[in-house]
Amino acid sequence: MSKARSDRRPSTVEAEVYDARSRRKIRKTFATLAAAKGWRADALGALRRGAMRAPSPVTVRQAAQTWLEGARAGTIRARGGDPYKPSVLRGYSGALESRVLPELGARRLADLTRLDVQDFADSLLAEGLDPSSVRNALMPLRAICRRALSRGDLTVNPTAAIELPAVRGRRERFASADEAARLIAAVPKSDRALWATGFYAGLRRGELQALRWDDVDLAKGTLRVEQAWDEKERVYLEPRSAAGRRTVPVAPALRDHLDEHMLATGRSSGLVFEGAVDVHGPREYHHHARPLGPPATSQRQPRYWMPTSAGWPPRPIGPKSTRRRSHRTRRSIGSLRRRARPGSPRDRSRCCFA
Repeated sequence: MSKARSDRRPSTVEAEVYDARSRRKIRKTFATLAAAKGWRADALGALRRGAMRAPSPVTVRQAAQTWLEGARAGTIRARGGDPYKPSVLRGYSGALESRVLPELGARRLADLTRLDVQDFADSLLAEGLDPSSVRNALMPLRAICRRALSRGDLTVNPTAAIELPAVRGRRERFASADEAARLIAAVPKSDRALWATGFYAGLRRGELQALRWDDVDLAKGTLRVEQAWDEKERVYLEPRSAAGRRTVPVAPALRDHLDEHMLATGRSSGLVFEGAVDVHGPREYHHHARPLGPPATSQRQPRYWMPTSAGWPPRPIGPKSTRRRSHRTRRSIGSLRRRARPGSPRDRSRCCFA
């Protein structure tokens, strides 16, 4: 059953169709009778195909809660078909709670428009958030709306075609081979193999924490990345992508550090970089050993890498420091390898990768 009728005001026309599945009417107002009839015809076809349903009373907050529960359970997956990583879901949950839900949580999801989302993005930019933070705040809302659209709960994605500020990434400065060697030498001897692996093999923090001696072949000069450790969830995870599971060449400089680390610890199996023993930990722990925690992989080095007023070289010791985190350490590997190519005018690190 469907019809289109003129409102009491001659300037508007209301069209409606009946959704038998939800037993609710779908109404929409138009400026002209022709537009109302056109929408009604399209809506009837969409209802027959199952591509349209009556708007749901679900709010943005309720939809967000349902989406997060499904994503954590693995029933809702990323566009590539893989489950969402715990770190991604923590970021999405934080963005929803701190940004999206206080502003849009009480709104019905079906009533959300592109203008609403655009105004929300503009308000975040006006608050002083950088462009990348604005985009990150919208990512969970986009995922929720994409899911609702695929299930027929939305007819239009309100997060599509939103105008966002361009992200202009700052050019990061990465360490040269000589700088990497001096930075590694500045940390305690027990930590040098860890940071050498970060610099020369380019492993992420979680990959360093999950690295096993079975993945290291010093005779062949290779290192395999097979898993990563999630510190918050206390679980081992598959690499972020197919490219994340990879074999990395072990440079001579790194081989020396790993040899010394093996001799100093007396271990040739289990985790390469072990933390404190946790006999009550999950079964995934190798020999009940906990992976080395963040104090060694992201927070300890500022005590030894204190920059001078000129920025380089760093002077050892000091309570304050620039935040040279493990991410920037890992990214230095690309710069080092490019400089190591034969014929490169800047091949100062060739000795490290020969």
